[in-house]
Amino acid sequence: MDSARSDGPRGILTVRRFASGAGSGLAAFLILAAAARTGVAVPPSPSPSSAVSKDDAARFEVDAKKAFDSGRFQEAGEKYARAAEGAGTPERRSELAFQSGWAYFIAGNSKAARESLKIAFLARPNLEVVADFYSPDFVRLAQSVRNEAVGPAAVPAFDAAELKRTAREKLADGKAEDALYDLKKAEGSSDPQIHRL
Repeated sequence: MDSARSDGPRGILTVRRFASGAGSGLAAFLILAAAARTGVAVPPSPSPSSAVSKDDAARFEVDAKKAFDSGRFQEAGEKYARAAEGAGTPERRSELAFQSGWAYFIAGNSKAARESLKIAFLARPNLEVVADFYSPDFVRLAQSVRNEAVGPAAVPAFDAAELKRTAREKLADGKAEDALYDLKKAEGSSDPQIHRL
């Protein structure tokens, strides 16, 4: 049994939570009913196990994919976020948190999207956002959150000379899409040759 104390407009209320037993449900109901009647706020009880196991994380991920595919983006964001909590590696946590941010963004919940993106970039600061796969607004949001979370230095550096050389080779071989993909890495560059390619 544990207890929580709350000061309300009509005095002090001590709430006792019983871990088990037949009367725990009835006791909790009576306490909550008395608190509601007197106007005293009852602090929420912490969940006994807020950690997400690997099995639960996998289940959350599957449910998130189904919700996303069904157009329930807010629900998908929540489930991807829960899956990220139980991810085994920082890379996986980053991927799932990023997916959560994307789903929240589509749902119109930019605050939750920012929080999920922050988790993603803190878990893996060099996470690459491929601009071709996401809306320009989301890419800008992701870049902004990355800069806030880990600073602009975390953006992967590129060798401009090497990038131009490989882009020219790919263009000569007729692989324009591959060259464009590589050149997107240098989008923020001030080198005019990169922009001409």
